[in-house]
Amino acid sequence: MTAARTGGISILLVDDHPVVRQGYRRVLEHQDDFRVVAEADNAANAYRAFKSHAPDVVVMDISMPGGKAASKPSATSARATPPPASSSSACTAKRPR
Repeated sequence: MTAARTGGISILLVDDHPVVRQGYRRVLEHQDDFRVVAEADNAANAYRAFKSHAPDVVVMDISMPGGKAASKPSATSARATPPPASSSSACTAKRPR
């Protein structure tokens, strides 16, 4: 079954900066096979949205307050039906001081 037949790859956006979430949403909404199903502004809301929407992908800012706790596998292991394949990737950027 392809992503297009199932309604696309569902995505949860998690960032404490609304402008970042809006930017990701605008980019992703222009892709036929992607659909943003929920947004969250902190780790607790992200966990609730994950349980509620069961997205295929979570795009999360792990440097936001509480972000590292929600990125641990135990935070998402409660999913009833696991995705066909899982992968995790993290990218961080910091300004030089």
